[in-house]
Amino acid sequence: MPINTHEVMSLLGQLADQQGIKVAVQYSMLSGVAVGVCTAVGGILMGPFGLAVGGTLGSVMAAFKTSGHFKPVSRVILEDMTPIQQTQLAASCMRIIQDFRVEDVAILLPLLLNTPAAQQALLTQLTAYITNEMKLKIID
Repeated sequence: MPINTHEVMSLLGQLADQQGIKVAVQYSMLSGVAVGVCTAVGGILMGPFGLAVGGTLGSVMAAFKTSGHFKPVSRVILEDMTPIQQTQLAASCMRIIQDFRVEDVAILLPLLLNTPAAQQALLTQLTAYITNEMKLKIID
């Protein structure tokens, strides 16, 4: 049975979950700005001690507000990628998989799970696609 796009996406999701790869969703830059503003306001109001207090409070606030805004790559693949993006990513990964001369996902999965070089090649392709095409930031 030939390997289809859905199977490749599932395989990439499993590999990304094993590595614990996540992406930042929108809020990293905003959190940095909020911490900076809190630090500056604390410094203006209370001097050097206010810098520490403002920075600490800003950091705690940013951490609280952004909890849950980091997604596992497997969820990005399943929920955020369009079918066209999935097809493009699967096609680029299939070029790597075809080097193994495997036509069945039942044979491919154990092969990839025991071959670190193949895993790394697929993960490199996945992270490059997410970073370059989807403009998301990868977090290890």
